[in-house]
Amino acid sequence: MILQILFLFLFVVITQSVIYVIKKNRDELFWRQNEFKNFGYKVHGTTVWRSRSVAVTAFIYYINDIGEVFVLANKRGNGTPDYQGYWNVPCGYLDFNESGEEAAAREVYEETGVKIKPDCLKLVSTNTKPTQNKQNVSFRYCAFVNNMFVKDNPLTTKHCEEDEVEDVQWVNLFDIKNKEWAFNHDKLIPEIHEEYTAMKNMGKCI
Repeated sequence: MILQILFLFLFVVITQSVIYVIKKNRDELFWRQNEFKNFGYKVHGTTVWRSRSVAVTAFIYYINDIGEVFVLANKRGNGTPDYQGYWNVPCGYLDFNESGEEAAAREVYEETGVKIKPDCLKLVSTNTKPTQNKQNVSFRYCAFVNNMFVKDNPLTTKHCEEDEVEDVQWVNLFDIKNKEWAFNHDKLIPEIHEEYTAMKNMGKCI
């Protein structure tokens, strides 16, 4: 009986992994094979150009009293356009009249209830590859916070759009492998943490 349960569990995990890889490869192939061009349209008599969108991602880390590292993440709800039920760090699109840091801070608040100052977020990397993430130009921001910050910012989903977020957690980096992640965030979370904790000027946001 135990072997049957174990076999079933492994079968489900492998099947889900295969589906994720197929979908990821299919999406990349679609953007690679189709040629898209910028185009303009009129808004109140002014020509506005439509081009690639700008996305922001926020990697917020903290270390508890016994040295465990956590990252702020949320589970995508049924109201999201894709990857429903998968986890990601807070992310979204840049709005008019806001900086990248302001957009990242806004997305963090909307998706998790955590209030972080835009100037606490440091730009750590970009991704401009047209074959990935629907051709979005992605800006990745990072911040390190302490225990007091975590206690003063309880997690909530009440600030997001309806059915956008199903759950919010501070996820232990050792538990990342136990969740399904969208947008390759399971690979980016440890990479960004390892690279930028080594920077002398990173500091901590309190």
